[in-house]
Amino acid sequence: MTLSVLGLDAARGQLGVASATHGVAVGARVPWARSGVGVAVTQAMTRRALGRGSIDELTAGATPQAVLERVLASDPGAANRQLAVLDVHGCAALHTGARVPGHTVACAWPDLVVVGNMLRGTAAAEGAREAFLREPRRPLAHRLLDALAAGDRTAGDCRGVRSASLTAVSAVNRDEDIHLDLRVDDSARPIDELNRLLRLHDVQALLSALYADPELRDRELANAIEGFLAERSGDPVITPYLIDLQFWLGIGQLRRGATEVGSYWLEQATQRDPAWRALAAQVARSEGLALTRDPGFATRAARTERGESPGSEDHAS
Repeated sequence: MTLSVLGLDAARGQLGVASATHGVAVGARVPWARSGVGVAVTQAMTRRALGRGSIDELTAGATPQAVLERVLASDPGAANRQLAVLDVHGCAALHTGARVPGHTVACAWPDLVVVGNMLRGTAAAEGAREAFLREPRRPLAHRLLDALAAGDRTAGDCRGVRSASLTAVSAVNRDEDIHLDLRVDDSARPIDELNRLLRLHDVQALLSALYADPELRDRELANAIEGFLAERSGDPVITPYLIDLQFWLGIGQLRRGATEVGSYWLEQATQRDPAWRALAAQVARSEGLALTRDPGFATRAARTERGESPGSEDHAS
């Protein structure tokens, strides 16, 4: 019925879970996560109360094994359930009831858990593991999705998958919000669609960080954005959203007095879409920023803001 991958990246302080199933809206039923605590899944004959109860028990300080013993003790359907719990220390516990149908897997390795039922075969677990370990420097969310995709290709849900989800939280801070919560509730290719959403989320995460640091006091953030733009500029999925990054990176550099760098990124953004020049003019006027050392840019921005043709130079190839 479902394949799930739970993982921990202690070096980055992240914890997450990826799931896929034939049924609709897996993300609303199977995965559970809480920052600074752990992640859990309840699948096969899913019972949401078991997922919520597992996270609550972890929060109260129970070990993963004690968590499962407690939540299953009063569950009359325990033989039909499959559960897994992974805490922030990398400790895991797994349960597969005797009446869970089809090929099942329930495997735990350091910082990684793979559980599944009604699969095409048990090789799904090893396929997921190999993909998870292949590129350990990648962000955890990408590694989890790689593992889910590999497990599904190898021997996933025997009925095919129609929904998928991906969740990531902080492994160190209970006060942090969920880092990522992406869901594809019904699709012919839900894992591919989840991959598309994750690539868009990468852009949004950088934009959110940029909005939180509008003057780019954190130089590492500026470097990260510039590196991302250099590495991912050819990705057609995120191309429509790169203008936002280029534009606000440019404005941020101008705010900190880096005129040349700021001007470069503003030009990159407005060359993609001249309509952004109007916003550049508005921001510059409200904040007293010098738009660029190119005198023609301010003129073109003013024309665009007034709704006039910015000039023939914008159409040169």
